Amino acid sequence: MNTVKRSFVAILSAVAAAVCLIGCNAEPDPNKNTEVPPVRDDLFAPSAYSLGDEVYWNACSGATSYEVYDGNEKLGVTTATSYAIVKSDNDRKIRVKAVYASGVSDFSKSTTVSKNTNYSANEIVTFVDNSLGVRRIPSDVRMIVIERETQTTVSACFVIEKRSNDLVFSLKNVALVNEDGQYDYYATISTAPLSYERKAHDWSVVFSVEGECSVDGGKITEKPYVPDVNTEHDGNRGRNGIHALYVSSVVVRGGGSLALKGGDAQNGARGASATLGSTATYGHGGNGGRGGAPVFCKYLLLDMSYDDCELSLEWGISGKKGGRGDDPKALTGNIKHFGCTDADCDGVDGTREEGMIQNKIVKSGRLIDLSDK
Repeated sequence: MNTVKRSFVAILSAVAAAVCLIGCNAEPDPNKNTEVPPVRDDLFAPSAYSLGDEVYWNACSGATSYEVYDGNEKLGVTTATSYAIVKSDNDRKIRVKAVYASGVSDFSKSTTVSKNTNYSANEIVTFVDNSLGVRRIPSDVRMIVIERETQTTVSACFVIEKRSNDLVFSLKNVALVNEDGQYDYYATISTAPLSYERKAHDWSVVFSVEGECSVDGGKITEKPYVPDVNTEHDGNRGRNGIHALYVSSVVVRGGGSLALKGGDAQNGARGASATLGSTATYGHGGNGGRGGAPVFCKYLLLDMSYDDCELSLEWGISGKKGGRGDDPKALTGNIKHFGCTDADCDGVDGTREEGMIQNKIVKSGRLIDLSDK
């Protein structure tokens, strides 16, 4: 039995030695590719973002088409750089791939197309009063309805709390004006925390307008504070005008018109006056405030129902400079305030906030810039 076992082990050893000899001495096959293929870094994925019910992305050089996905479900293929999700009763995470002749890119980062139909009752808030004050809008509210049968001014200031879905303003014959002295708020419609960066607020304010509508920063009617006489205090700078919109993305739709108007600024205050016989002298005048801007946003999509519907942008009026205070001694030439001339001691007229729209997409309707008027 031991003899058989030793013979079997000897046979196995001989076979292993032969295999090793063949493998070690064999010539490599020149037609066989043994290298690991490099990772492709030229199939760039697009960068996608949503505006209302449409998804947009940048064009990728060399791409022949784009595949659009809802999660992992392919929705379609297009050669354009946008895709419409017309009706959706839930929020959808959309991703895009670029198709090249040599392959397909990875997914883009997802962007949310918000629910745009079949809202539940608790997702809609309808305002019937014409004096609303400051209203903070929580994330579970998806639509605000302010509609009137005749042209109506509604005093309001909306602060949109942190959210991940679009907020729709359904407006009809309404002028939203910040006219209740809510000067501590930056805009008539703004985000909380305050930012118009898309990274901070990956959603849009969508306006659906009928009739003539507007969002207006209003006018600061509060009189500037004038310092008491003989204090030598300079006049206060005028308050800046309130902006109309301060959000990341804006979509305007409907069959009406929408005007975005920056608020008028406050004038600079007059400097303190001095009385005859006092050792005090006059104060400098305050500078005028800056006129408000119509909008701060990264993206604007204008997609009106008719070509003659319009969105107009108008800046607020800047504040006037405040004059120096009266000083009888200075008027007789006996004293000068810190060596300045009378003109130097006046304030400076305010300028206007420039506002910002980083990317404009006009599909239909007219965009009218009234900055030069």
